[in-house]
This record gives sequence, C-alpha cells and structure tokens, in this order.
Amino acid sequence: MSADINVQSIKQCQIELCKSMAVSQCFHCSKNICLEHLTEHVNLINVPQISLIDQLNYLKDQSEHMTIEQLSKQALNKLEQWKNESYEIINQLFDIKYQELEMGIQKQEDYLNENRIKQQQLVKDVQNKLNESNLTNEQINNIKQNIEQIKNNLNEFNNNFIKIETKSLNIDHNYIKIQIKSRELNLKQLETIQPIKTCHLKWHAFAMASNQYFILLQYNEQILNVYDHELNLYKQIPWNHDIIWDMCWSTIINEFILLTLTNIYTIDVKTTNIKLIDQIKPHKTDAPFGHCTCSHLNDNDTHLFISYKGYDPVIEEYNLKLTFQLQKQWKSPQTCSHDERINCLRYNNYNDQIGLIIYNKTTDQWHLDVHELLTFNVIWSLELGEICLQHGYYLNPLSNNEWLIINTDSHLLYNVRSNDHLYTTIKYDKRLLNAIMFNENYLVISTMEYTINLHELYVKK
Repeated sequence: MSADINVQSIKQCQIELCKSMAVSQCFHCSKNICLEHLTEHVNLINVPQISLIDQLNYLKDQSEHMTIEQLSKQALNKLEQWKNESYEIINQLFDIKYQELEMGIQKQEDYLNENRIKQQQLVKDVQNKLNESNLTNEQINNIKQNIEQIKNNLNEFNNNFIKIETKSLNIDHNYIKIQIKSRELNLKQLETIQPIKTCHLKWHAFAMASNQYFILLQYNEQILNVYDHELNLYKQIPWNHDIIWDMCWSTIINEFILLTLTNIYTIDVKTTNIKLIDQIKPHKTDAPFGHCTCSHLNDNDTHLFISYKGYDPVIEEYNLKLTFQLQKQWKSPQTCSHDERINCLRYNNYNDQIGLIIYNKTTDQWHLDVHELLTFNVIWSLELGEICLQHGYYLNPLSNNEWLIINTDSHLLYNVRSNDHLYTTIKYDKRLLNAIMFNENYLVISTMEYTINLHELYVKK
C-alpha cells in the first residue's frame, strides 16, 4: 500500500536563493532551513558564544596569575622614576653652580696675588722693625698692632674670599601622594554579627581615641584605661583632672591629646606621663572647649584643631611643630551660622578634610559639613533626617574616604560616602554613645550600657 504525501507539509529552506527542502526549524531565529544551511547556521550562532567563552577563559587566567608583585610594579617604577628625575634636577643645579663657582675663582686669582703681595710686604716691614735694637714701648705696641692687622686681613680674606649660601631642601610630602585601594567596608554586618570582645566600664565612654596600637578612654572619674588591639587591658593610668570631653591622637608628638572644658593635656600611654599644655587656654572665660582633632598632612604640617561649645563658635588651629603655636582662628560664617553650634569635629586623613556635626537651633535640624583643610571652605553638606536625642550626633572618619555618624542615645549608625554623599543606615542592637576606627581592621563601639565592643571589620570580596 502506498503512503500519501502531504505536499503542504513540505517547506522550503528560507535561506536566500536556496531551493532545498527544509529539514528543521531554528529555535534562535525561527527560520526553516535545509541540512546544509543547518550546519552553517549552528556554527554562525555559536560564534558569539565561543567568543564569550574565550574572553572568560582569558579573564580567568589573568585572575589566577595575578600577583601583588605585578600590581605594585607600576607604582614602584613610578616612584623610582620620580626619584631619578628629582636627582637629575639636583645634578643640573649642581653643575650650573659648580661652573659659576669655578669662573668666580678664576676671576679672583689676580685679587689673591695682589693681596698676597701686600701681606708679604707688611710682614717684611714688621720683621725689619723687630730686628732693630732698643725698641721703645710705643714701637712694640705698633708692631703688635701690625701683627694683629696681618691676622685680621688673613681672616677677612679667608672668610670672605668666596661665600656660598645653601638652603636645605624642604620637600613637601604632598609631592608624592599614594592612594592604595582600601578594602570595602560592609558595616551592615554589624546588625547581625556579634562583637569579638566586650569590656565593661564604670563610666560612659563618650571620649575615645586610638592609634595603631592602643585605644584610650576614661574608665571612671579617676582612671584612664588603655587597651591593645584585642581589647585586652594594657594599662590603667590615674587621672586627677577634670572630666575629659574629647581626645585625639597626634603622630607628630607621638602622644594622645586630652581636652577638658578649660585645659589641654598630652599623655604618653607607655610612660604614663601627663603634661599640661600651658600655651593653650580658652579665648574667653565664658567659652569652654568643645572638641579636638589633629591633621596629618605631612611631617611639617601637623595641626591641632579645637572647637568651642555654644552658639556662634570659634575653631582654633595650632601648629604642633611650633610647640602649640596658634596659627589661625576660624569664625562664623566659615565655621557655621550664628544660630548654630558644633557638636563634633573630626579630621579624615584619607581625604585631608575636616567634618563638622552642626546643630541649628532655629530650624531644630542637624547637618554634616565637610570642609577643605587649608581654606576651611565647605566642600559638601548633608542634612541628617533623623531627630537626634539628648547628646546629639557624633562623627568619626572611616577608610575608603567615608564617614561614620553616630546617633547617640539611639541604635542608629550612618555610613556616609564622600563621593556621592549617600549613606547606609545600620541598626545596632545596643544604644550607642560613640564609635571609632582602630588600626583600620576594627571598629570600637561604646554603648549606653557602660560597655565597649570590639568588632572586626568584615569586607566584601
């Protein structure tokens, strides 16, 4: 029995100019194609996929063979190039001045011979007088004067024949700026990850400061506690002065600076030596100190900034290199408006900027102002939407050009980015007082429950 063929079911290949019978439909373009063009079509479709696979394999190979040596080679070469170019500038100046000196020496040769002849004649005259007999006292005194004149002439000639003045090179450290990509902080994990250690206090730790090795805070009214990087108690230091309102670390004097309402102290935590800084006193009797921070632009430009309590406040800038010498006094409107007060100020060494937390009594609003360090101009400002409680907002710098705002008496932290001024809200499980970075690897948080918590700063890979 013969089979019936449905002619309508036979479809022609849809590739242009092809008359062959279609054997399949392409799911990629929905065209009916013959066996010959099916192979070509599959290969054509696979070309982008093969290209992507090749790119992925290349990137995988790059990632697997990436080393710290490769990543740092270009930066090290650039630093070496700067050194060589700087040496070349010094060598060029040396060659110019050396030639100038040689030409000057040649021009002075005749003058040297003329002076030598005069001196020799003067010596000869004195010798002849000394050979005479029966010299009077007056003659002897004249001879002494002549000898003294010979000596003075020689000294004058030796000291002033060629004079050269040089100045030591005062190289600004900002001639070389190194920016190392920091690990990206993920402070949202503070909401779920418990601290690696907790210590209990007898005092609310509003004022805290740290360097690379130690954390300093006030344990109670008469004791300062020093902790190491694992929050182990390193030392307790007796404190017989007023309540500490703020503190900061200074790299230039290698000591902590402590601020009370009327005095400034420095403390060396290793020797426990506490020293009163007599040079700094409040500029008004009714204007107590508020907060302090230190800048670290370079070794020759390290300043202490002190803000005052109250409205229409002043910020004073002291040069630590010049033994706490007052350099500038910033006033309204450079600091803030007349109806505003500064609740906190902090220097961010990652971007050489100073941040101010400011309260406006007219609007009953808080805001963060970030200032340029040298001119104190406002770079950007951020309105803080949350209504703060009794103690106001605190501020501390983070790595990666970021800031951390602490909403004291509440559970809220704000991680603010400088590049786009957006912030992430972190809800902490304890009521907050303050928080500071420690050794770039840890965050220390003080709470209303008389505790300090040490958190490792987890990062996103």
